[in-house]
Amino acid sequence: MTGPRDADRRQTTPLLIAGLSAASYLWISPLGSSLWLDEAVSYWVVKDGLLEAVDRGLRYQWSPAYDVILWLAVGLGGAREIALRLPSLVGAAGATLLLYRLGLRLLDRETGLLAATAFACLIGIGGVPANARPYAIALMLAVGSTLALVRWLDRPFAGSAGAYVVLAALTVYAHYLFAIMLAVHVFHAVVRRRLHGAPSAARLGLVLGALGALLLPLGPRFLSLVRRRETLSWANDPSLAGVLAVLALPLGLAGVLAWRGSRGRGASVDRASCLLAVVWSILPPLTVALVSWLTSARLFYPRYYLAWTPGLALLSGLAIRTLPGARSRSLIALGLVVLSIAVSPPYRRSRQDWRAATQAVRSVTESADTPILVGAGLVESAQIDWLGHPERSSYLLAPLSFYPVPGRPIPLPYDLDVGARGYLEDLAAVLLARERRFILVSNDDRVRQVPYRGWFESRLGADFDSRSLGPFGAISVVVFDRRRASPRPTRRGSSLRERQWPEPAVERSSRPPTRRAARRRAPSSRSARPPAWPARAGVERAW
Repeated sequence: MTGPRDADRRQTTPLLIAGLSAASYLWISPLGSSLWLDEAVSYWVVKDGLLEAVDRGLRYQWSPAYDVILWLAVGLGGAREIALRLPSLVGAAGATLLLYRLGLRLLDRETGLLAATAFACLIGIGGVPANARPYAIALMLAVGSTLALVRWLDRPFAGSAGAYVVLAALTVYAHYLFAIMLAVHVFHAVVRRRLHGAPSAARLGLVLGALGALLLPLGPRFLSLVRRRETLSWANDPSLAGVLAVLALPLGLAGVLAWRGSRGRGASVDRASCLLAVVWSILPPLTVALVSWLTSARLFYPRYYLAWTPGLALLSGLAIRTLPGARSRSLIALGLVVLSIAVSPPYRRSRQDWRAATQAVRSVTESADTPILVGAGLVESAQIDWLGHPERSSYLLAPLSFYPVPGRPIPLPYDLDVGARGYLEDLAAVLLARERRFILVSNDDRVRQVPYRGWFESRLGADFDSRSLGPFGAISVVVFDRRRASPRPTRRGSSLRERQWPEPAVERSSRPPTRRAARRRAPSSRSARPPAWPARAGVERAW
């Protein structure tokens, strides 16, 4: 004989499984699209072998554990978009399954399915499963460590404690910003101890001590990032209205959960479980906002507080579970899936179509000496000395490591501020003196767009005609051709034109400069514009 609970299960399970299947469409459809900027950086980090991947990952990225996983994926699947994104797809699937298990453990099977469906939609909208970045792996480890913590708090065995310590440490190694999960875990452990008397303070201290020991190797790298926080910040300052808009959804769901619980309606949810979901969905964006307000690090951007996503999905599952009617709850979940597909078209991840843009560049490049000016949009290009450094300039040109082009790629500065003008003026002078054609490639998918084309047209418009190729999403390609009426200048009468450009600085003598040379190179505090020599040196090395 079957009861009402079995009947509800028969009604809800097919609908929720159908919803999960539809949500997976959001994951799979963008897998073969062009890489975007940060994905190209991921490939640049791992393309030259494991040792180089570890070294570059520690110096240029925030996710040493993910770099090793991506190196394995490229080694097995080759340099293809799908191969680069498969680890994230597996990580997203693992995180969804683990979140289902967490909801099942906290309440029941339907809660797990509702939370998994909401999570699949949320990360699908954000493009996490089809993104060659560490976020999906970090989410899987974050959910796995939370599930291990709940199991240890339910039954404090050494095996569960060890699993939690390892998974929590790997979460931080996957991405440093996911360290906020440790605060969520400590909060939940303290609440459980107050409500249920377990675990003991000694056991909790032992587990946290073991976790701290595993995280010690990350200390120097974390301090280095703190010192460089100004040069790595590119987002705008968060507004109070923007932060409140982000927090409105979890606060609203928490209100629904509290209202239904106070009236004794719907499924009975443990207080500690409710608080876990609420804190998990609020603390990551709130912490990132506070860091952005109180320090010079600007981190309030959706992908930097992705750690809230499982908590928000779990909170959604718990809130929907308290509503009456199994079929109504399933229809709400299906409505969420349909809405997610509607607002997230499959071509979303191709906004930066570097693949098509570089194909166009190859079609108009005349020779191996044709200058290709690239404003990729990495914030590190604001440091002018990076533009002429061999390895760092290669990093700034990361999209061309996956989509190579003929010609001579030259990185452009991040912005047209005072520090970059000397570099650009020297570059424009060389182009005017030497070149018949050059190509400008710029990424307009940025917080602050940079008018590279307008700047070069204002300097070279009398001698060059420009024409656009494309469109390629947010990537613009402009070809500059010398006008026929303007004869190509000779190298006579100009020391700049007669000059033979030296080799990159790393190939020249490593002897330190003399005191007199150092004094000549020292910037003057009287002038608002930096001296021309760093810009000239950067152009020489880039050339």
